[in-house]
Amino acid sequence: MIVMVQLLAHFISDHFQSVFPSVVVASAFKGASSSCARIPPISRHVANHLAWRKLIQEGKKEIPEVKGLFMTGWQRFDHFALLCELLPVSIPSLCCCIRAFTSGEFSDLELLELSTELGFESVLSVDGSPSQVDVVKTESFPGADLFVLMQTAAAFLIKCDSCVRSSYVKTWCSDWHFQRKSFSVMHARKIADVCYELEREGCSISSRMIRSLRRYYKDCDAKEWLESHFNATFREVSGLLEDIKSNEEIAMRNVQ
Repeated sequence: MIVMVQLLAHFISDHFQSVFPSVVVASAFKGASSSCARIPPISRHVANHLAWRKLIQEGKKEIPEVKGLFMTGWQRFDHFALLCELLPVSIPSLCCCIRAFTSGEFSDLELLELSTELGFESVLSVDGSPSQVDVVKTESFPGADLFVLMQTAAAFLIKCDSCVRSSYVKTWCSDWHFQRKSFSVMHARKIADVCYELEREGCSISSRMIRSLRRYYKDCDAKEWLESHFNATFREVSGLLEDIKSNEEIAMRNVQ
């Protein structure tokens, strides 16, 4: 991250120094890392802000004077792209970036203090992966309910992905098995049991998610996020379960 900021400083020097005596730069507290991310990688964004602060403080002669920094929050990578990290889910990232940029450091102690201020019952996870320990007090910050639910949804989608792409499915319930309508019913039923449980959990999360999304977004945006980020993966589990159910009776006859 520091290297990227240094390279950008050279770009500013080469292109703007002779024209502008000063510039304003921009960072990001969400977006800018992955076009389809659901949870911002806070540590990455904090490192970016610390690198910008270091560059501004050094005030090297070869670059124009930096008058300020805009903290941006990408919602889409372009007008055709799907929604990435949502603003309510990214409030903790914004707070961490502000703290890091204003103080010039972001230690474990500062992370602990900020986690407490935001109402977290444990230290905030900053690596961008979902964590079930990131439970916050209700309404502790704007969007807290959606933040908590997003952790649950992201963790659930990892389970869905692990299920449909597991070695167990590849070995006993592959497309090849379904095309031939011949597979181990015993193993297929074990996989089906997992899918049934995921379906029940997913339906519950989906209904809660759409209600929470509609608190902060228009209906079209809420539906877009749910369809592109949640249903697309969840549908794979339902498809696998449907394949097992529709072929199970034929597979049993083939065995006989």
